[in-house]
Amino acid sequence: MLAEFAAACIIIIFGWEVKGAVAFAFLAISALVLCNDMLAALAPCLFMSIFLTKCYNSADTFLPYAWVALPAALAALIHLFAYGKRARITPNFWGTVAVAVAVSLGGLGTISKDDYWNATSLFYVGLLGIGTVIFYLWAITCVNEHDGYDIFSKFAGIVYLMGILACFSVLHYYWMQWDMVWENRELADFQASNNLATFLMIAMPASCWFSIKNKAHLLGFGLMYACLILSGSRGGLLMGTIEFFICLAYLAAAQKKYRIIYVCTILAVAPLIYFNVENLLSLYKIDTIGELVSHNEARYELLRRLDDDIRSNMLFGRGLGYSGNSDIYNPVKGAMHWYHMMIPQIIGSLGVVGVFAYMLQFTIRVFSVLRRTNAYKLVLGLSYLGLLLMSQVNPGEFSPPYSLLAVLFFVFVDKYSCQNDIATARTLTILSIYDTIL
Repeated sequence: MLAEFAAACIIIIFGWEVKGAVAFAFLAISALVLCNDMLAALAPCLFMSIFLTKCYNSADTFLPYAWVALPAALAALIHLFAYGKRARITPNFWGTVAVAVAVSLGGLGTISKDDYWNATSLFYVGLLGIGTVIFYLWAITCVNEHDGYDIFSKFAGIVYLMGILACFSVLHYYWMQWDMVWENRELADFQASNNLATFLMIAMPASCWFSIKNKAHLLGFGLMYACLILSGSRGGLLMGTIEFFICLAYLAAAQKKYRIIYVCTILAVAPLIYFNVENLLSLYKIDTIGELVSHNEARYELLRRLDDDIRSNMLFGRGLGYSGNSDIYNPVKGAMHWYHMMIPQIIGSLGVVGVFAYMLQFTIRVFSVLRRTNAYKLVLGLSYLGLLLMSQVNPGEFSPPYSLLAVLFFVFVDKYSCQNDIATARTLTILSIYDTIL
């Protein structure tokens, strides 16, 4: 995994994203075929997601490599039948199904055939809909315990390392633009800021979980928050700061021995940030917090049009493929007509059915984290919370890679809960036998 991390760093340094994507794709394919642990394929996939954030508006560059999806699907099937084990369906499956139904039926009765059946729309509807259901079934079958190591710790480690690679990517932008940054005393400017900030928010809680056993990982936590600010993402600044304090509260709750230290850290850092808000905002070239969302942005205009969108089809919304708002936001080739806000996207694109489906999914996910919770389950929940917070000001979970990663988080929550339930049942059985003998 460290070798893969080093290779990803080299790809970022030399700008070999296209070649690197093909190499990492076949690395993941080989891992699925040759290894009985699907986590062997996860690291290259997540590392690839980081360095591909640089490839904005590059659909034409990657379309010639679309054929790679065929061996990837074949490798996933081989892994399923060769190494998969029968698994119990959990409530999170039904939340995923509900969202898949809402996404697939979005715009029913009003969306045009051209909008629904074009390649881009089918790609997003397919992956966000039935694609997540298929991925859940594949993952719940293929994620299995091994004698060699703890898969739950390994999964958290992969997510953590993903965050460190995102830090490396952010800092590399600063290295490339150092003269401008130093001369003008301003943040580096790069298009990937929001995506890298999202990955950092997903990974930040993982460093907190590792710091419970080794305080050195608090350096990783601090590094990720610092790079979150340096990313230049306004959503990252706002939502990442909220998550930063939630993570500190998590640390205080998880470690009684050091609780007073974390509480004092919260009480010290909060006023420090408060009294330096103007300095932070000046780095982002804005004067007030209210300017974090500009009235000239597409998301603001789309919010004003939301009433018309939902009234046009109360039950199913406009549909994800609806292109009637292109006068406000016209996406690049291969992208969807995003609202850049999760809640308005659900309401406008999926209607009442979508609102119900996402509320059901969210309720089930919260329940699965809080049921017999512990430090590990909470940290997976916080990682998802990071994605959820960023989704309020960016496409977030409506982007397939993030949506599939969210599904995987809750597969691990369910697998971890199942493991604990089995351990508890075994303990109760042993105690019952012991009591009978006595």
